[in-house]
Amino acid sequence: MRSDNTTLEKELLLYAITDRSWLGDQTLYEQVELALKGGATFLQLREKNLCDSEFLLEAKAIQELCRHQRQCKGGS
Repeated sequence: MRSDNTTLEKELLLYAITDRSWLGDQTLYEQVELALKGGATFLQLREKNLCDSEFLLEAKAIQELCRHQRQCKGGS
């Protein structure tokens, strides 16, 4: 994160929190992708019912998706 508060305020515009109970027919990955495309700039991966190894796999995939989306939008 950057230390400049003005920059942070511009970057952290929409905070999304994951919740598997709202997935419907989509995967968590698909839901996060839609949230990012819809303008989410900050994401909290919330998983109460996954074991540590499953959570880590999910988190790594979501992290890569977030990095890819940021690069596509011209972020660093």
